[in-house]
Amino acid sequence: MLDSYHMKWLPPIALIAISIALYGATFSRTIYLEDSPEFVAASHTLSIPHPSGYPTYLITTKLISLIPFLPTEVSRINFVSALWTIAAVVLLYFVLLRLFSNRLIAFSLAFLFAMSPMVWQQATYAEVYSLNTFFFVLLIGAAAYYYTHKTDKRLSLFFFIYGLSLTNHFLALALAPLVGIWLLTEKPIMKNARFYGNAFLFFLAGLAPYLYIPIRNAGRPAFSWFGGSAEKILTYNIAYGYHVSTATISYFADVFHQMLISFGWFGVVAFLAGIGALIYWKHPGRWHMLSCLGLLSIGLIIMLTNGRPYSEFESQFYQTLYVPFLLVSLLPIGYLLQKMSKSRYKLVIFYTSLLAILIWPATDIGNRFLNNDRSGYVLMENYTKGLMESLPTDATLFVHHDHIINDTLVFGLAYQRYVAGIRPDVNLYSLTPVFPPPDDFQLGEDRKQKYTLPLKQYLDEQYAPEAASATFPRPEHGLPATAPQNYIADNLYVPSANDNLYHRSLLAKYYYDLAMQSYAKGSLSSGQHFLIQAINYDPDQFSDYYYQTLFMRSYYFGN
Repeated sequence: MLDSYHMKWLPPIALIAISIALYGATFSRTIYLEDSPEFVAASHTLSIPHPSGYPTYLITTKLISLIPFLPTEVSRINFVSALWTIAAVVLLYFVLLRLFSNRLIAFSLAFLFAMSPMVWQQATYAEVYSLNTFFFVLLIGAAAYYYTHKTDKRLSLFFFIYGLSLTNHFLALALAPLVGIWLLTEKPIMKNARFYGNAFLFFLAGLAPYLYIPIRNAGRPAFSWFGGSAEKILTYNIAYGYHVSTATISYFADVFHQMLISFGWFGVVAFLAGIGALIYWKHPGRWHMLSCLGLLSIGLIIMLTNGRPYSEFESQFYQTLYVPFLLVSLLPIGYLLQKMSKSRYKLVIFYTSLLAILIWPATDIGNRFLNNDRSGYVLMENYTKGLMESLPTDATLFVHHDHIINDTLVFGLAYQRYVAGIRPDVNLYSLTPVFPPPDDFQLGEDRKQKYTLPLKQYLDEQYAPEAASATFPRPEHGLPATAPQNYIADNLYVPSANDNLYHRSLLAKYYYDLAMQSYAKGSLSSGQHFLIQAINYDPDQFSDYYYQTLFMRSYYFGN
């Protein structure tokens, strides 16, 4: 028989073992999609990534990646996401144990959260979301810690953590109205003016990592958004929409879908029943919990979308932000299970309900493993490496961000240049606020006038100076740089990427580029073949790249 000491540590150890086994087997060994290449490059070079700069993520990731626990730096940076998710899951167990005083409930709900598809996904590649999840668990724990013994020090600690969480991601700002009202009810301002001053200082202390931006920018990092302007970086991504429309309902349905695929129907029913139980038994924190759930779902959607029409791309992106909602939604489920565990019919009601909630993630674990397995994903690695190796010696590579998928490509090139050390002779410049050219980098007026409109749309060579190698091959060659001849697309049917819009768009762009390359070489049949492939992958039926390819075909063949 295990004694009480071993029983105390068995659940968290089991959670760590399960998480390491699953996340460790599925995390990406190289750069992935979305912002993964940017964060890998920024962590390695300690640069300043897109707003809000994410200084806490960069600093902690850089420090952890210096420990040689995996063979390559990119794999270590990716695995940092797994480490933060594991830390969040284990901390969640102890927070739930404090709240519900039941190891089985705490373990079951922490396991349910760890196996959620989006939580698992965010543990497999370089991104800020896993650290954001850790901070949300920490905030819940700090609030619970305060309520066990209400002191000014504990409340000040909460505000320090709240400020610190904002140095990783602005998502916690969604809770600002609730935090403000909560503080006013706990500490009436007229009677606690001194405390408000202290709490504000603790909050500012939490924001201190943002000093990284001006300090690091003074050291001329490899890249810096907006030239390192702290004002632009800190204000660029703040959402403040307030309009609603029928599309708002569609986005809210995505929240429900995320809960359904994470917890299953029994979990959703338990969540709704838990909300009812909170209200029926008049739990003292019921309105705070309901407000928190509302702000992290419909409130967040309104702020982000501002009533805009529903977009599949936006929908997929926003679903990465619903993990804190999933986290908080565990609390009503836990409260319901706690009530059941104290019932005289515990054996029937409690254990049956708990088993029903856990059966979905347990039986679906194989499917979730396949859908999150990024261990063999090499498309971005090979694609961007091929781009760099296709350029002439001492090339000047101009890049642009005319589509969301180009962010992945642009920073994939930055990864190859600054992290992998591929083609250090190539200079990366941009007309966007990322890789600005030197002030004395003059444009060649004569070169600008040589190109027809379709070629300008694809090659952007009008921005390269006379003496520099072009970003893209010269127009007479007609070869888009994004289609080097030595590259063959990989991972076309990887389950974890095949249904991903970013992956499909990337493949579509690859085939559009091959189609344009074929047209430029005079091969109409090959171009048509690649165009059909591109259309099959393109999630946007008539995308800009589709029309650009038609322009290129018309330019060479007149049809």
